[in-house]
Amino acid sequence: LVLVESLACGTPVVGSRDGAIPEIIDRPEVGRLFEGEEEGALAKAILETLELAGDKRTADHCRARAEDFSIDRCVTAHEDLYRELLAR
Repeated sequence: LVLVESLACGTPVVGSRDGAIPEIIDRPEVGRLFEGEEEGALAKAILETLELAGDKRTADHCRARAEDFSIDRCVTAHEDLYRELLAR
C-alpha cells in the first residue's frame, strides 16, 4: 500500500524484486527494482529513482500507475473474479 500511495503522490518508488512489489513497479517510468540484499543494488536503484524523479513526466506516470489500484478498480476486479468462480 505504501508504494501505491507514493505513486499516487507522483513520487517514483524503489522496491525489492520480491513478493508483489514487481506487480506494482512493473515499468521503468514509475521506479526501480533491486535484487536481493546487496547494498550496491539498492544504492543503484535509489540513485536511478532520484534521477527519474527529476523528469517532468514521472509524476504523471506514477499517478497513472496508482490509478490501476484504485478502490473502484479493485472492487470491480474482485466482483468479476467471484462471478467467474461461481460460474464454474
